Amino acid sequence: MLSVMILAPILNSFINCGLVWIMKVVYPFIFSLVPVGLYYVFRKQTSTKIAFLSVFFFIIQFTFYTEMLSLLRQQVAELMLVLVLVIIISTPLDIKNRSLLVVLFGMSIIVAHYGLALILMIILILGIILLYISEKEPLSWFKNYWLKLIRSNRVMSILLFFSSYFSGLAGMQQSKLEHQPMVSEKLEKYRSMERTSVISSSFIVLLLVFLLTWYIYTSDSAIFQSLMDIGRNIFENLYSFMDPNATQGLNLVMEEQTTPLRNLHKYFYLGSELFIAIGILALLLGKDGMNFNREYKAISIATFLVLVGGVVVPFFSSQMNTTRLYHVALIILAPYCVVGMLTLLNILKSIFRVNISRETLFKVVAIFFILLLFFDTGLVYQALDNEHPTSIALNSSYDFPKFNQYEVSGGYWLRDNGYNQTVYADKYRSSVLGSILPCEEIPTYFDLVSSQSYIFLGTQNLIKGQILVYSMAGSNIIQQESYQSPQEILKSRYRVYDNGGSNIYSEVITW
Repeated sequence: MLSVMILAPILNSFINCGLVWIMKVVYPFIFSLVPVGLYYVFRKQTSTKIAFLSVFFFIIQFTFYTEMLSLLRQQVAELMLVLVLVIIISTPLDIKNRSLLVVLFGMSIIVAHYGLALILMIILILGIILLYISEKEPLSWFKNYWLKLIRSNRVMSILLFFSSYFSGLAGMQQSKLEHQPMVSEKLEKYRSMERTSVISSSFIVLLLVFLLTWYIYTSDSAIFQSLMDIGRNIFENLYSFMDPNATQGLNLVMEEQTTPLRNLHKYFYLGSELFIAIGILALLLGKDGMNFNREYKAISIATFLVLVGGVVVPFFSSQMNTTRLYHVALIILAPYCVVGMLTLLNILKSIFRVNISRETLFKVVAIFFILLLFFDTGLVYQALDNEHPTSIALNSSYDFPKFNQYEVSGGYWLRDNGYNQTVYADKYRSSVLGSILPCEEIPTYFDLVSSQSYIFLGTQNLIKGQILVYSMAGSNIIQQESYQSPQEILKSRYRVYDNGGSNIYSEVITW
């Protein structure tokens, strides 16, 4: 992808600080512009406080400051997505300039990150359909359809006329049919809507053609083949609709956590998703009280549908990982969480007839987000459940995909002296070694490990005397995850390398 293969060397040629520091400093700085752009987008359509709380809700998600730091391509693509949103709400700009910029940024997403590009295409296609439906006034069309059907049936028409004589329905029927707009007028209304909208059928077709052309004629069509495999995998497993074993998002919702605190943490996330749903419902009913752009409303509803698809459609959310899909959705849906909370609090206030100011309601929303932040950063677990920490920053003994110089030296020794034999390590150590040499994870059943292979133990393995093994099934769902003693797998092997922080075992001594 050009967001890494081309952009990184170009930045290095200007800054001249080395690619490592480009990826550690410059890319995170680029990504830090995403919340700034979102604040501008939200502020234009809501109030200052709602915009601030929405951005705060976006950045406190653990995906923002954990997973995303290693996803350089998606960092650039998300900035381009924010710029697309900025152009959509920038109505003072000339429509030609807006169209040119949104095409430029849309194509930049395609060449930056194929996963986000695919999600964006789904959202845009759903969005243009929703825009078209909204222009046709579906409720009025539904009423006209049934009135026309009743009119064609003389018996039903007579019965309806006499039964509704006093309600005046017959007069309404005649009036509706006489003033029903012609097809040509509807088409002209739709064309005029497209002339003033950035999201148009021409824009979507252009992006779709560019996406297919780019992914087919680059990298030997590897990305296009991956997209086809994803689509085929989803289509072939539609019979597993809402099956927790096939739908990663639904599995996360239904899975029982190991401790009460983790269950409470899960309920905080489920609560935020409920508030987003309430915010979308308020938008549909026209009770949100905000000034959302018409196109932004359409893509908001489309994004919510994609989010729902991640919970009910088999093998959909797991293609990008559910946490990342939720993170991407919040780029558009974050303000609806705040709007939904305010809407619910106002309903409760009217039910219980409590006189609470709007400032107090904002404080309640802020407290909810702060509590979620404490859970996501691991502060709650560090203070109340030290046996199950979740933060590498707050607990140095927490096992995590991290490495030290001893483990790196062991990896280099294997690379130079491994004689091309298979290397096994546990879950976290294998991800570290993978950047040095090919490495496989130790399977749950140790008898599946090849005899002609090396076993690598890192510093945490030596300190705890355990290795982390796990198995996955269905839609990237972890079925078993546990720490086990490595003695069974090491009983017929010799220690061939030991530097005090990493050990390497082999069945045959190689020197």
